[in-house]
Amino acid sequence: MKTKIITPALSIFKADGALDVDTTVKTYKRLADGGVDGILMFGSCGEFFGVTLEEKKALLKAAQEAVGDRVELMAGTGGMSFRETIELTKYAASIGIKKVLVVSTYYFPANEEDLVSYYGAVADCSDADMYFYDIPECVGYDITPSIVLKVHEGRKNVMGYKDTISSVAHTCDLINTVCDKYPDFEVFNGYETQLPVNVAAGGAGVIGGMSNLVPEFFAKWVKAFNDNDFEKIAEGEKYISYISKIYSINTPFMPTLKRALKIMGVIEEDRCAAPFSKIYEAKTKELVSIMETANIL
Repeated sequence: MKTKIITPALSIFKADGALDVDTTVKTYKRLADGGVDGILMFGSCGEFFGVTLEEKKALLKAAQEAVGDRVELMAGTGGMSFRETIELTKYAASIGIKKVLVVSTYYFPANEEDLVSYYGAVADCSDADMYFYDIPECVGYDITPSIVLKVHEGRKNVMGYKDTISSVAHTCDLINTVCDKYPDFEVFNGYETQLPVNVAAGGAGVIGGMSNLVPEFFAKWVKAFNDNDFEKIAEGEKYISYISKIYSINTPFMPTLKRALKIMGVIEEDRCAAPFSKIYEAKTKELVSIMETANIL
């Protein structure tokens, strides 16, 4: 299976809090120029929770028209409203986006039977390839291999999974359980440092936010995996382990990534969806120090 880097792209907002479609699409073009395999719109980095349904549709359409022929586009269509999830999934498929990533509803935990029904309905509402988004730290529960197998049964468009869990044992169990029966099922990790284990276990790659800053590095790093260039793989792991310190500067990390893009001159406004604020000066100095050491600046 080819190793891929998919960027969970940032959503850029205007000063008044509205989604800046034009500027966000410009960042997508930069990612495509940088050589990433795919762009995920409205994942966690894309602050899907702070964007209206109509804004999401506008960006999906603009992105498909601007870069849909250059890079794989994946639409994050999940959210708290089942009806909006279905509507956005259908819309994405209708304009030619072939992949959707679906996070579970959160606040109250859901049982296995309910999740099988929920994901089955999303998969059945369009012909887009559906990917599960498992992030228990935020959602509150796990999408187990048993759920995946039950949803996959009898469906051809249940195609993958983003595993955002700190334990690589979870990823390995998922791959061993699901991919043994469905070899084309793609398992991605959400943490970049887990990529070597993901690939060794038979996974498909990483959907990692740091590629918003250095897409060219990630394009070269996944090429090293596909070329079995172990020296470059090791060098890349050391580099990504260092720049991943950027994630710990602020919680959540989106304001830090946006400030980095602003420092790099990629964007002018680094606002995030409410209630999250911009990072303050002391954190900016820490960010700049890491970026300078890593030759990002």
